Amino acid sequence: MKKITSILIAVLMLLTSAVCASAKEYNFTDNNVIIVLTEEATQKVELGELKIDLEYFADSGLGITEIRCITMGIKPNIYVFTLDKHNHENVLKVAEILSAYEDIEFAEPNYYVTYGDRLSKSNLKLRAGETAKLRNVEFSVKSWKSSNKKIATVKDGKVTALNKGKVTITATASNGKKYTCKVNVSSAPKLTKNKKTVKTIKVKKGTLLKVKIKGKAKKINNKYTNTKFAKITSKKAADVIKVLGLKEGKTTLKIKVNGVKTLKLKVKVI
Repeated sequence: MKKITSILIAVLMLLTSAVCASAKEYNFTDNNVIIVLTEEATQKVELGELKIDLEYFADSGLGITEIRCITMGIKPNIYVFTLDKHNHENVLKVAEILSAYEDIEFAEPNYYVTYGDRLSKSNLKLRAGETAKLRNVEFSVKSWKSSNKKIATVKDGKVTALNKGKVTITATASNGKKYTCKVNVSSAPKLTKNKKTVKTIKVKKGTLLKVKIKGKAKKINNKYTNTKFAKITSKKAADVIKVLGLKEGKTTLKIKVNGVKTLKLKVKVI
């Protein structure tokens, strides 16, 4: 009986490993949590007593978008949990929460795996004005490049989102090999007042009215175009502008933000 059971387990191991990715083929990112099961828990998986999939963790509230098993040999005892956000705080909480599931035991509580040369992230989602740092893992960078500097720029791995659109950041290694990260900037700079988008304002002659620039990147100065009816008195680095009414009438002020986006503000001076 033991012999039959051993043969059955061996067959199940082979079948299970067939649907698992090799560790060498898996591209790990910063929003992965890698879990190593104990031999006992691994055996439960092999016998079908424990099924680690999205359905099993549907009510966990962990924001898990994918679960993949990988192999370092033949046993599928390593599982990669991918979270919906690149959030280190969430990542560190995952194994602690998973330990509440009675069927699962871990050889290690949680840890990161780095395999081969790569960028720390292959995809980024940012809003205008936000920044993110890309790290080069296990290779030296010769240069960084953005495919469209009007959408996002990069300097020493620091990506700055400027305007709505999609762009590819490329890191070229010292050996000439290229590594890329796709960046989706989901919003453009805009003017707001009381948290609402504003395109027209009224201001009394001789008084100031404040308007916020949402999506302004730090260290990039604004450019203002004033008129005889109204002008912006704020410093070029400001993310809140002050509009001064000069003369009764209607006019349009222009504010160039992040060096790429010109915002128009219609002003009525009363």
